[in-house]
Amino acid sequence: MQTKHDLKLLSTYLDSQFKFMGFRFGLDGLIGLIPFVGDAVTMTCSMYIVFRAILLKYPTSIIIKMVLNVMIENLMSLIPIVGNLFDFIWKSNVKNIKLLEDYDLNPHATVRSTKAKLWLLVLSVFGFFILSFYLIIKVTTFIIESFLN
Repeated sequence: MQTKHDLKLLSTYLDSQFKFMGFRFGLDGLIGLIPFVGDAVTMTCSMYIVFRAILLKYPTSIIIKMVLNVMIENLMSLIPIVGNLFDFIWKSNVKNIKLLEDYDLNPHATVRSTKAKLWLLVLSVFGFFILSFYLIIKVTTFIIESFLN
């Protein structure tokens, strides 16, 4: 039977293995400093945790939340310097293991909470696009009217 012990160990190595002046960090932040290769290696490790959760048959809402945690970290990594700092702060692997542990302790509450957060995210993104579309129309209208007058 597959267990999560190795996943917890991997997440610890990646996100919180070391301690410096009270701040915990892991190999994710350090390996992420290697241009091009670093982020690919750490994302592969993070996605391994997600794929194992799929094999362990965790619910879709939990898997989606885990993927989002990894995506946030890797999208932020695209920003020079800020992304490297973010790698040390955003601990997607620890968050994902916590999500699995929460589910194991209280599946219904965890799924309900995760679904609520996902819906909030979807509505926020939808609202952002509506607001962006509105602003684009307003700015375009303003520019067109400025040229016509």
